[in-house]
Amino acid sequence: MENIVEQARGVGDVALFGHFYDIGTIVNVRSGESGNLGQENFDLFKDFNLQVDPPEHCLSLYDMDGIRSYGDYYNDEFKSVKNLVHQLHSLKTVTTQIEEYQPDAVIFARPDLLYHDRMPAWMIKSAARHPDRCFLAHWQWWGGYNDRFAICGKKAFRHYGKRIDRILDYCSKGPQPLHAERLLRETLRSSGVGLRQLPVRASRVRLGDVVKEENFDARRTVGPRRLLPEMALSHLLTRFHL
Repeated sequence: MENIVEQARGVGDVALFGHFYDIGTIVNVRSGESGNLGQENFDLFKDFNLQVDPPEHCLSLYDMDGIRSYGDYYNDEFKSVKNLVHQLHSLKTVTTQIEEYQPDAVIFARPDLLYHDRMPAWMIKSAARHPDRCFLAHWQWWGGYNDRFAICGKKAFRHYGKRIDRILDYCSKGPQPLHAERLLRETLRSSGVGLRQLPVRASRVRLGDVVKEENFDARRTVGPRRLLPEMALSHLLTRFHL
């Protein structure tokens, strides 16, 4: 919380929103997770405006047959595609909640990550000054844009948070299978969102508090023009590393 919520509170008033699925067991072949999810995992979010829904129901809200017709990029019988649709539906749900708050800037942060660095306060202020600006992590773009977390201005956050509505349009332009990072790239590009790199590192935390090793090498990133220079990134990573 300190690296995200407290940083935001140092900039201005903060409202906390979240969306989860009511699941007691996790079985994910791709991540190697299998086991029960303890209720204590929700304790950190007691101060949030939290919405909890049953899993699977959201799949009926989207054209899954249409999505499957373009193929399975992850080649796991569409299990990862289903998980991605759940993730993107959560983003859309919480984005709709946020819209009523009318924020100047929004931080989207996955709860299953260990954040090693603070969200830079000056970047939060920059997003508040530039409604169409979006800051994304500078590592692991996988041919698109890193979709783990973001800082967005008050116009950009709608495009970031509701990109699930653009899935079939994205697939039909290829035609190509649904791909998480590339969907984000095409959504933000077509929406005229201005991008900046975000010098924050975070590692995925699996069931049982297993922290996954990540590659944070920025040189593997191929992205848009309007980015921080490599030397500035190096300086920022040093400055904000705790």
